[in-house]
Formats: sequence, C-alpha cells, structure tokens
Amino acid sequence: MSVFRGQHFLDFDEPPAQRHSAPSVQAAADQTPAKAGGDRLRIIKVLERLGPLTDEEIATQTQMGLNTVRPRRGELVKAGQVVAVDENGRTKAGKRATRWGRA
Repeated sequence: MSVFRGQHFLDFDEPPAQRHSAPSVQAAADQTPAKAGGDRLRIIKVLERLGPLTDEEIATQTQMGLNTVRPRRGELVKAGQVVAVDENGRTKAGKRATRWGRA
C-alpha cells in the first residue's frame, strides 16, 4: 500500500468489491477485461486533454459513474500511469479531493 499525504491507495489483486455484498461481488466479477481497459483508456484520454482532475471531475467528463471511475483510476495508479498530483481539488460538497494526472 502506498501513501500520499495520509491517503492510502490499496493494491487490488482482483476486482474491488464489497465482499459482504453479493451484488457488489457479482458486479466486480462482471467487469470484463475489455470493458475495464476501455474505461481506463477513457480516463487516460480525459486526463491528457484536461490535465489533473478529481475523481468527480473525471466521472463528469467521461460520463462514467463515480463507482466505475474510482477502481479504474486505482488500477491506473497501481500501473504507474496516473499519479496523485495534489490535494487541492474540491468535491461538489466542498470537501478536499485529490487531483489525479498522467504520470
């Protein structure tokens, strides 16, 4: 596990899911490699086009759900293709958020 200013980024050996929730486990299992790869590519392209963004901003720009963006972005971090740039971003609710950019 790596740390960026107090935030922990978990390494996933299998698709992330809430293990206590059968629908979550099934949704993770249904995430095919081709779909996940396409989602990761969309995230990379929007970061290349617009620069560092928060997860919420990535979700808005790609028209993907936030619960799709976070695990795909986590995979990109693990692969070294995306890095945490700073914690100066803000959520829609005004809370601090990490901004992510291309490595």
